[in-house]
Amino acid sequence: SHASAAAPGVVLTRPIAAGNNIRVNYAAEAGGTLRVALIDPATGAPKPGRSAADCVPLRGDSTSAAVSWKAAAPDQEQDRGATIQLQFHLQGAVELYSFAVA
Repeated sequence: SHASAAAPGVVLTRPIAAGNNIRVNYAAEAGGTLRVALIDPATGAPKPGRSAADCVPLRGDSTSAAVSWKAAAPDQEQDRGATIQLQFHLQGAVELYSFAVA
């Protein structure tokens, strides 16, 4: 579990295999948001269309919220099975408990 106070927090996973979807177990108090970026471990940069700014912010509380982005990524099909890292951006009072990639 990772908790964020008033200052933004960032958590970067170890390299993992990309899947079809990402689900998170989190709790955000009023005004808190959780965003996720897909990072290319070779460059350290977000995948096109998969930055934290492109992520639809997650608010409230959920044990299995689906992470989504504002637009489809051009190379989404190619990413399945590729090695990525997840970068979680926690703003405000947010607790990140777990995530799953399937």
